[in-house]
Amino acid sequence: MPSFSIPIEQLPLPDEVGLARSEALCTRLMERILAHPEQRMRFDHYMDAVLMEPGLGYYAVSDQTIGADGDFTTAADASFIFAWAIAQQCRQLLEEMGGGDIIELGPGTGRLAANIITVLAHEGGLPDHYSLFEPAERLQQEQVKTIGSLDAGLQQKIGWINAPPGEPWRGIILGHEVLDALPVRRFSKLEDKVWHESGVTIAEGRLQTLNWAADHELIHQLEAIEADIGQELPPGYRSEINLNMDLLMRNWSEQLTHGAVLWMDYGHARESYYQPQRDDGTLRCHYRHHVHRDPFLYPGLQDITASVDFTLLAENGQCMGLELAGFTPYAHGLIASGVLELPAWVRKQIDPALLARELQWLLMPDNMGEDFKLIGFQRGIDTHWNSFAQRNFSSRLGRGKASVRHRG
Repeated sequence: MPSFSIPIEQLPLPDEVGLARSEALCTRLMERILAHPEQRMRFDHYMDAVLMEPGLGYYAVSDQTIGADGDFTTAADASFIFAWAIAQQCRQLLEEMGGGDIIELGPGTGRLAANIITVLAHEGGLPDHYSLFEPAERLQQEQVKTIGSLDAGLQQKIGWINAPPGEPWRGIILGHEVLDALPVRRFSKLEDKVWHESGVTIAEGRLQTLNWAADHELIHQLEAIEADIGQELPPGYRSEINLNMDLLMRNWSEQLTHGAVLWMDYGHARESYYQPQRDDGTLRCHYRHHVHRDPFLYPGLQDITASVDFTLLAENGQCMGLELAGFTPYAHGLIASGVLELPAWVRKQIDPALLARELQWLLMPDNMGEDFKLIGFQRGIDTHWNSFAQRNFSSRLGRGKASVRHRG
């Protein structure tokens, strides 16, 4: 994971247009807070607004966000090798199920889709169709440009959908760095050892954190976490919990009769996520390739993310009738897929020095190799995934003394 970089006061200033848009979003958020009986807002509602508010949210505006000129870089957008490895796993699964579709959620610039289709066209194993689901119109426009660079025959394989399938289907669901962007609820255990929700209010004319007594649902979730890790979290502890993953999984896998779900994201098993030493959570903000912890800095101009609790994700999937197929860091999963033995046609496309840098970036523990994970689920098939052939750490996600409750 990227480390926290320069102090906030040394971050580059936004231009006048960006600053005006951020101030407009702040005004809108403050109006909503003032309209609330307690003049407050839950953090997940705040996070959803600053990322997705039409015309003002981070992913809704026309500025570049991903890549060298943006705020962060992802493996899907920067590495053809990564896409090649994911394509190998897709090809195995499609062969096992006798063909099917691929649906990619939150496809960013569309580069991962374009590269996967290119690999499968070259090596065999194209899906019947490759669908992209993108709620942000601005990103969908970027994807149209990326897909438009492909050969006409491959372009015909790719299209956009605006809702989950409404009838039974078979195939693969892909999600690359989608879960970390889902809005999270923040919480804290104050010195009185009572659970509090950490949300947003207005103080001294600015958006600031406000703690209030947690509701019964959140308390139940947090007590279940403590029971599962086998210890009470200490006073002063602060973190977050993602209660939106189950709804996302349910909506998109509900009609999947034969197929798989593959998530690619950063995070931890629950025991590591909620260890007492990690007492300030995992929330981080990405702005101009700098990482910091202030979610109230330039709302709408920075990305806000939180690591994934993969234990909770595994429980979500299993409660929906999905079998956990495997869980492993990028390093093991990509090596198992063959990135150290790339075919000649791939090596010819990449400068040897660039290839070495990409492999180091994807595989080394101090880059993406350890913190970023692959986690797979399947239904209606019984496949031993190639990605998990080297090391499968699914046992780290096993149910403990208690499980976080799932919402119906």
